[in-house]
Amino acid sequence: QTTYGPWRATIAWQRDERKRSSDTLPTEQYLEASVGRELLWGFGIDVAYQYARYARDDGTAGRSNAIVSRLGFQRAF
Repeated sequence: QTTYGPWRATIAWQRDERKRSSDTLPTEQYLEASVGRELLWGFGIDVAYQYARYARDDGTAGRSNAIVSRLGFQRAF
């Protein structure tokens, strides 16, 4: 995670490998990269890309891709 003036950027990666003696599960991986910026009057905006490779209930691997955006407001007290 880093910031530069009103800009911010984050990269997160996680790997989950579960070992079992029977019915082994596929390795799960999650990745997220986001950029954001503070705007005027306490507003901020972020855009992120998320990728997931996860274990389904039937033991196979599923995949998911998403683009996420967020508009936030933080009031200063």
